[in-house]
Amino acid sequence: MGGETAELGHSATTGGLIYAKESKGLTLDGAVIANNSAANGGGAIYLTGTTITITDTQFNSNVAGSSGGAISVNSTTATITGSEFTTNVASGDGGAIYSASGTITAQNSKFHKNSTTKEECGGGVMYCTGSTVNMDAVDFAENSASWGGVFNIRTNSVVTVTSGTFTNNTAALL
Repeated sequence: MGGETAELGHSATTGGLIYAKESKGLTLDGAVIANNSAANGGGAIYLTGTTITITDTQFNSNVAGSSGGAISVNSTTATITGSEFTTNVASGDGGAIYSASGTITAQNSKFHKNSTTKEECGGGVMYCTGSTVNMDAVDFAENSASWGGVFNIRTNSVVTVTSGTFTNNTAALL
């Protein structure tokens, strides 16, 4: 998808807009992905066993009934550059992104006002388990969750943030 707007409020059981399993890859460039929902994971996108490149793309107001308000990935490599994730919500973990056994790289991107709503769930921006996450020049503001206003880092995950800005992120439980 390049320069596309996909804000028609798509809805699905998993992956509100896109569901991809073991595909050859997906590229989003200059897209607006908004108002999509999934009863389960991946309010906008659910990926397993693939790669995704996201450039200059906005994810706004996507909702997951489970995990990954905007994106849910499993055994997937995601590269995010110059993109914005705003007001995405997950009832479970990962307000913007949920990653299981994934590799996530983000640069020059913004994560604002993403959240999880269920008590004892976490990662207003990202929940990761068995994942490697590298972020550089990323801005995190006003994200919230019960555990980990920005990150909920779980088993065998490594998260590195270089040159990040963290402003008014909150967690309800310690």
